[in-house]
Amino acid sequence: MRNSHLNSRFFFIKYVCGLKLS
Repeated sequence: MRNSHLNSRFFFIKYVCGLKLS
């Protein structure tokens, strides 16, 4: 399941973006 790795990376980027926006 390579999709899991991609999803994890996408989630991480979204998380970092949220912190920067805050």
